[in-house]
Amino acid sequence: MPALARERIGAVIARSQVPLIEDDTLIDLSFGRTTPPRIAALAPDAPIISIGSLSKLYWAGLRVGWMRVPDALLPRLVQAKTLADFGSALPSQVIAGRLLADLPRLRELRRATALPGRDLLVSLLRERVPTWEFEVPAGGQFLWVRLPTRNATGFTQVAGRHGVRVFPGAAIGVTALPDCWLRLPFTMPIELLADAVARLADAWSDFVRRDGHDRLG
Repeated sequence: MPALARERIGAVIARSQVPLIEDDTLIDLSFGRTTPPRIAALAPDAPIISIGSLSKLYWAGLRVGWMRVPDALLPRLVQAKTLADFGSALPSQVIAGRLLADLPRLRELRRATALPGRDLLVSLLRERVPTWEFEVPAGGQFLWVRLPTRNATGFTQVAGRHGVRVFPGAAIGVTALPDCWLRLPFTMPIELLADAVARLADAWSDFVRRDGHDRLG
């Protein structure tokens, strides 16, 4: 979201005092782009809750996150957290503390491993399934791919039979989505990507030939 749009949203939140959640879980996984200022920084008097996580930057099993919240909201959120789980696991918190002490170096290492995976996945998809459409992301962990079908969910079942487990975008969006999207990760081991795309391409040929011919377009 551009900085000007963020500034306008911050102003609206400050006027309305309706709490806003600003999701920063992927902020450390940008590839060379300067991230715009946080909405919370542009509207310091607005009730904005900024959330972050270590599970995207390090590994999915490290379920440690945090929130930066306005003082007025803090007591209720602390109470809700306490009632929900009586506190996060201590070993995970110790690991998180040690990783944060080396954050700049580990952030660059993570970017250096994710970027080649993105570029390879983009190249392989353009070569093997040129009818699939996507924009090359400037960060994150996934390609958001549009298939020339209205039954992406059906294709994921065919892909599973070819040994690749993928998720339809319609099951991931926060609003209703047409069933033509896939979310493909590029953070898997890079040596597995070529085989994964080859299997996806074979699955797509199978899907078009047997299952999807009357639903394409």
